[in-house]
Amino acid sequence: MPSPTNFVLLSNARSGTTLVTSTLNSHPQICCHGEIFHPKPKFHFREIWADHNDPADYADRPLALARAVLEDPRTAEAYPIIGFKMWKAQAPGACKALCGDPSVRKIILERKNKLATYSSGMLAKQTGVWNVPSDKKNLDLAPEKLPFNGDRFRKYVETQRSVFDFYDSHVAGDVYRLAYQEVNAKAFADLLAFLGAPAAELEVGKKKLHPSDILGRYAEERHDEIRRTLDALGHPEWITEEMAA
Repeated sequence: MPSPTNFVLLSNARSGTTLVTSTLNSHPQICCHGEIFHPKPKFHFREIWADHNDPADYADRPLALARAVLEDPRTAEAYPIIGFKMWKAQAPGACKALCGDPSVRKIILERKNKLATYSSGMLAKQTGVWNVPSDKKNLDLAPEKLPFNGDRFRKYVETQRSVFDFYDSHVAGDVYRLAYQEVNAKAFADLLAFLGAPAAELEVGKKKLHPSDILGRYAEERHDEIRRTLDALGHPEWITEEMAA
């Protein structure tokens, strides 16, 4: 049996990774697990692996867990392409090793609008809703308007930049870079080609939770401070977020 094609989706929270992984999983030749290094990993593994393995067996051995997932012979019998998603903070050492392994293809997914990721995380914690299946009707979440602290946001942006700088400086081998705003049918067609999967019509797995008016997520009395902060960061465009057609 030929070795499977392995890949890792590198990103950070609230960047569209669930959309990408769930959509890739609609392809019959792809098995893409979720966050295998999540503190509560139960729902992040595809059943084909979880039914015969226990991530607890790899406690304190994150790289061994990654290898066990990517090289699982039972999964490889059913899927010629196997991957998972992670972010650096979940397992820094394993992340560095996987980035530097040219036999593992890397997808780097970044949501460039950091006000969007920042507010999305706050809204998820407030509402308790992190993702919505694409076939579910719109939820009337009616979240409360968010507060804003300029210093905290600037530190958040610095942390985000350091994460993606880490990916860029350590990756070796085949790399596909994708921006969240560019996730559309063409991007998925390109992703399939990158992974060596035959073209197929994929089912979009999740849908956008909140409106594209990012500024409108915040209390109106904080809008001027937000605009000043974004101007100082050189990204006044972050007050909104439009997806590619």
